[in-house]
Amino acid sequence: MAAPITRWQPSPRQFNPKPSEWEYPSPWERQRLGGRGELRYQGRRWEISQALRNQLVGLQVNGPRVLVHYCNMAVREINLKTGKAVRLPGNPFRLLPC
Repeated sequence: MAAPITRWQPSPRQFNPKPSEWEYPSPWERQRLGGRGELRYQGRRWEISQALRNQLVGLQVNGPRVLVHYCNMAVREINLKTGKAVRLPGNPFRLLPC
């Protein structure tokens, strides 16, 4: 078996230290999360994810239900009527329509 160093090659792609931000569908609202990963929406503060601090998210609003998307994955569901926020299961292989 060959050592990994014998198979390694530099990537032909140029590294981009500042990639462009994700484009969310036009009917969705776009908001940047706060420094603790929180979302301020309709006068309330919602905990989303500290891992997403200062990141741009897309808000898919459907009546009292708001799905918070990061890139193409829904990460949190907020119910404005009940005031509850539910963490959604993270399955990187399940692509949601954007």
